[in-house]
Amino acid sequence: MRTALDVLLAFVTVYPVVSAAIWIAGGLMFRLWEERPSDRALEPAGGWPGVSILIPAYNEAPVIATSVQAALKSDYPQFEVLVLDDGSTDDTEAAALEAADGDGRFRVLRDPVNRGKAEQLNHGFARARHGLVVVTDADTHMHPHAIRYLVARIELLHRVHQGLADDRRIEEGTSVGSSAHGCLRVMRTAAGARRSGRVPARG
Repeated sequence: MRTALDVLLAFVTVYPVVSAAIWIAGGLMFRLWEERPSDRALEPAGGWPGVSILIPAYNEAPVIATSVQAALKSDYPQFEVLVLDDGSTDDTEAAALEAADGDGRFRVLRDPVNRGKAEQLNHGFARARHGLVVVTDADTHMHPHAIRYLVARIELLHRVHQGLADDRRIEEGTSVGSSAHGCLRVMRTAAGARRSGRVPARG
């Protein structure tokens, strides 16, 4: 009985340390092998597709400027930023426009009625110009390299999906098209994908 308790105590003591070491080692390996901003191998074979960044906002005047400026500083070659103003009663729209400082990649889609985040995102998806959409919160500070890492990963998954579909090992209608990174989420819209010619339109 004493031996069993000693083994259990040793396991409880050592396990957190070992698991933490594994997580740290895995994070360092990923950083060294995957997240290298200067590594051009990250670029998809067909080039970087356009991305629409959606920022839903309701009464976010104190923080929206930092979020807009961070998004516009992304090192991604082709993107737009859309603030989805959900009927804010403060100066959210004015603060966002001031932060953008006339940048042609930026738009505010203002709804005079507060309809909720989900409804505004649906509206944003419909108005997005690109087939890939990144959603981020109004109080999130996007890292300049975040979109490149997300798109590189989602394009890799898309190519894997196409390869499996070509081999008929994946059923029609199955999609591989989303990836999460911190407070960001990137997804492929069906309409945008058809516009970009990446997937065939279905009747």
